[in-house]
Amino acid sequence: MKILLLCLFIAILMIISFNQGQSWEISKTASYCTSIGQTLSPSGAAYCVKK
Repeated sequence: MKILLLCLFIAILMIISFNQGQSWEISKTASYCTSIGQTLSPSGAAYCVKK
C-alpha cells in the first residue's frame, strides 16, 4: 500500500512540474516574440508569427 501511495505522489509531482514548465516556456516564448516584433501563435503551439 505504501508503494502505491508513493507512486501516486510521484506521478502527481511530475504532472505539476510538467504544467509549470510548459507555462514557463510559453511565457518566455511570448516575451521573445514581443521583443522581435511578432506575436505568439494563436493555434496553441509556442512559436512566433508576424502581426
